[in-house]
Amino acid sequence: MMSRSRTNKDIFVEYYSKDRRIVEFMVSAEKDAKDVLKEFVKIIEEAGVKILELNSSVIEGKTRIFAFVDFSQALVQPVTVLERLRKAGLKANLSTKNYGGYVVDQFGFPVTTAGGTFRVVVFPAELLSRVFNSLQKQLGGPGKSLLFHLGEQYGKIIFEEQVKVLGLDKRSAVTSLLELYSSFGMGVVEIVHADWKKGEFRIHIWDNYESLYEGECDFTRGFLAGLFSGALGRRLSAVETKCRFKGDPYCEFIVS
Repeated sequence: MMSRSRTNKDIFVEYYSKDRRIVEFMVSAEKDAKDVLKEFVKIIEEAGVKILELNSSVIEGKTRIFAFVDFSQALVQPVTVLERLRKAGLKANLSTKNYGGYVVDQFGFPVTTAGGTFRVVVFPAELLSRVFNSLQKQLGGPGKSLLFHLGEQYGKIIFEEQVKVLGLDKRSAVTSLLELYSSFGMGVVEIVHADWKKGEFRIHIWDNYESLYEGECDFTRGFLAGLFSGALGRRLSAVETKCRFKGDPYCEFIVS
């Protein structure tokens, strides 16, 4: 059984705390990240308000900080904090849009990973699983084939990009992409058996997003087939032999 040394990772997209006065700050500066963070936290602390969620990154030499801040019990106004941030030499923006305690990031676009290298999109896992299941139900066999084909192409293309952009060797590209599968929140992958010479693999995926709703994991099956096909230079097939939706502890795939 795989290690469970993982914890929830909230991405900076939205925040909800009913009836709270939550605002968003975005600050940036061409300074060292630790200095920008230190100055930002200092000003927030002096204002007596609470940081609920914070994202910090450095892209092309510029530090960017996004933060959802709770002003429910504050004695100062958000605009006052905004002015203090700007006086400290930080480029700062403020959004006070709030839907009864629900706020949505107003400043972060495009959404990227790897220091701005790859643009990504975010979908709610259960809703995506339901969309896939709807295709399976409405289209039957053709729907399952479509999902498999889409997954297969995704696996092949993302493998090619990992090798091309990052310069990784084929095995490292496969391993890193399976780790990325987990990092993206799709599921936690465990390679149970790998025979690279024969091209035979047994994969377990814990909490796979595609198994959150009814139906089989056809897109995931296609992804694994495409990924390993790209690595070995010949087309492989993938079969799902266990599925969490059916009561199994994990989804199991045989690639050969």
